Amino acid sequence: MSIPATTPVSIRYISPPGAPAFLGRGTIDPLGIITVTEAAPDQDAWLAENLGELNARSYVILKGPPEASAPALPPAPDLLPGFPDDVPADIPELDVDAPHPGPSKRKVLRGAPDFLAALQDYGLRVYGLELEFDPKAFDPPAKEPAPQLEEAPTELPPAGPPAALPDTTELDEADRLT
Repeated sequence: MSIPATTPVSIRYISPPGAPAFLGRGTIDPLGIITVTEAAPDQDAWLAENLGELNARSYVILKGPPEASAPALPPAPDLLPGFPDDVPADIPELDVDAPHPGPSKRKVLRGAPDFLAALQDYGLRVYGLELEFDPKAFDPPAKEPAPQLEEAPTELPPAGPPAALPDTTELDEADRLT
């Protein structure tokens, strides 16, 4: 089985209060470039603009849960009443390089093994687009395992001396190299 050049994709708009709205169908290639083959009425321009932006991106941002080691941030001093004259002494300095609570973010480059799955997440989160396709469609086919014996052979070949080799100590005159 070979890897396909493209795989089908169904495109729907997910609005917060309503049901998914069908926008179109198309194909997606291994790099995540989406080509529309059928658009819902009056959606050609919208799909061309938004999928054009998505196709032009060299990466997407994948968001995840907050890092467990991230400490809570102290309150911002400028939000305290009476700031800057009445700043409590127990507010620690803010370390801008320290991990911050909140979603973790990771840049996933186009062509990375997890880009297609990240594209589905990004499309939904940023554009409200549900891109329905199999992100594993472009994975190389699994290699067939080598055949294995299910059980050990019941009979062993007969043991004995190896077959006699011909005596090559005396060569004919024609066989000698000069």
